[in-house]
Amino acid sequence: MTITRAGDDSRVYSTADCPEGDGSELVRVGAKRNVVWTVTWDRRPTSPSCGSAAAPAGPGTYLAEAEPPGLAKAMTSFVLEAD
Repeated sequence: MTITRAGDDSRVYSTADCPEGDGSELVRVGAKRNVVWTVTWDRRPTSPSCGSAAAPAGPGTYLAEAEPPGLAKAMTSFVLEAD
């Protein structure tokens, strides 16, 4: 899953950056059933090099995208308010 800032498409978070464990989770889903996957994000950006010296994500609109293997890409937008 990735989170980008709407408008400039700059990536601020990715579950592929320095995952804990093996980075995979297998889930069996029955026909015509749904799965909900909750990600808690502390607004800190991630990077492939595992560093995070950048400031937390600020207020604005963001786009979350997930593309599980073998399934269609899912996207949603959300708004972060000022702290």
